[in-house]
Amino acid sequence: MGINLKKEWMWMIDAERLRKDAFWKGLKVIESCENTIHIDAAEKYVKSFFFLFSDYLEISTQHDTLLVALREKKLKLKL
Repeated sequence: MGINLKKEWMWMIDAERLRKDAFWKGLKVIESCENTIHIDAAEKYVKSFFFLFSDYLEISTQHDTLLVALREKKLKLKL
């Protein structure tokens, strides 16, 4: 039973790291946008991020942060 618990904790740690990495990658993707095609791809990334990680408690804050960053980038590019 102890081995199974250890595997479950390792999976949770890996999932947490994956979520955090995906969040930071999302910010980088948004920051690198230069035109409408890039913005469309970033919007798809944000939607996928929310869909994949919607089971986590912190996801709403991170999702909102990505949406705000995307909105600000659109204003900056005047789209």
